[in-house]
Amino acid sequence: MNDNEPPVEKIDSLITLYSNGKAQKVVDEINILQKKFDNSPLLFNIKGACFIALGQMYNAIESYEYAIALKPDYADSHYNLGNSFRAIDKLEESIQSYENAISALPDFFEAVFNLSVSLMDIGRVNEAIEKHKSKSSVFIDVRDSSDIKKTGTILDGLEIPRGLIEFVADEATPLYNPALKKDAEIILICGVGGQAALAGKTLIEMGYENVLNVGGIPEWEKNGGPMKK
Repeated sequence: MNDNEPPVEKIDSLITLYSNGKAQKVVDEINILQKKFDNSPLLFNIKGACFIALGQMYNAIESYEYAIALKPDYADSHYNLGNSFRAIDKLEESIQSYENAISALPDFFEAVFNLSVSLMDIGRVNEAIEKHKSKSSVFIDVRDSSDIKKTGTILDGLEIPRGLIEFVADEATPLYNPALKKDAEIILICGVGGQAALAGKTLIEMGYENVLNVGGIPEWEKNGGPMKK
């Protein structure tokens, strides 16, 4: 534990109180602790969980945002923030938060699952199918070829594994695909949304501004998206 965090035994005590349904008491104790440990991301994260238990969603969101401001790669706080946004039907914000959690921790299964659910709820797949009909966007399946072979992929889409996306999207490399222009709308898909989230982060960092994650290929096919088997 670093100097910005309370002793481990104190954190354990707070978690025990929370587990016993004493969320307000935990908030009160954290308020006292924060007079000394005012830069503790962990305290803000625990405080956010307590606010959720108390039904105070906007206070929870504020707490998680404080935690993230102190520790930008705090996967748990990004995930919890996503759940908070989802609870108040702010699905776009929840999607961004889950994607941030996955960027910080690529194997974060719960974040990947909740991301896929939010993408389904917001109807991004149906929006993407309409874009496919108009041929106005570049579609990329970022799964490995072995996974694509098992399920098929989007008709007329590109197949670029996530591990190669930074090379295929970079004009300075021999692997560059001229279909990937910085002003193009890039629509990404994978198995459930997690790999597409990571590929999207890479593209945005490279200067691509119009990148959309539509989740997983099963939803695409289930909703009538054109497939290539």
